[in-house]
Amino acid sequence: MINFAQEKHVPTLNSMGYMTRILDPYCEDFIKYSATVELPVADLGVAFGHTTQEILKKGATVYANDIAPEHLEFLRDQVTEEEKKRLFLFPGKLPEAFSFQDNFLSGVLAARCFHFLTGEEIEDIISKIYRSLVKGGMLCVVAETPYLGHLKDFIPLYEDRKKKGDLWPGHIECLQNYTNRPNSSEWVNLLDPEILERTLTKYGFKVEKVGFIDRSQFPEEVRLSGKESVGIIGIK
Repeated sequence: MINFAQEKHVPTLNSMGYMTRILDPYCEDFIKYSATVELPVADLGVAFGHTTQEILKKGATVYANDIAPEHLEFLRDQVTEEEKKRLFLFPGKLPEAFSFQDNFLSGVLAARCFHFLTGEEIEDIISKIYRSLVKGGMLCVVAETPYLGHLKDFIPLYEDRKKKGDLWPGHIECLQNYTNRPNSSEWVNLLDPEILERTLTKYGFKVEKVGFIDRSQFPEEVRLSGKESVGIIGIK
């Protein structure tokens, strides 16, 4: 049984990292925004659904996605009967699982899941998200950067790749070459503000806010320089 009252960083059941219960400023902005909308929002890669529960508390209708159905089943068991009426689960791998009609959503939150997608998959889903949003709708993305303590040996290679014009310099094919941290995925595609801003604007979004996120409350071996994560908010 998962004890959320004690765990701030909960290991996922599919060995793809951890779900954090500490909200960053970008997720907080999206959750506040969700209290103002009438149309549904989508929450992607939710793991056990901490952000989804916070959005539901604001009164919004939420379509929640995760690659692991057992995570979504846990989420469904945590919400109230009234909230269940506003919660729709759609398990599956992104971007394939994302298939909403045009102008159907008020917003999309993708917190700490895009770094599990290839560059091609990121471009695919951002284009899909843009079409799914109403005019004025919000996309909020939070992802991990290469500037993580347990991946510090990768930073020189990442910066060299970026200098040479690699569009996706944060792709690590075998993560075990750089870290033995438990519950790590097999591979990862680490991102930064410039990469996300480039990609969102390519598909029509107006960037409202973008920058690094200081993860001072992450475990000691993950912290490095205050640039551990990246956040971006784009408006259609």
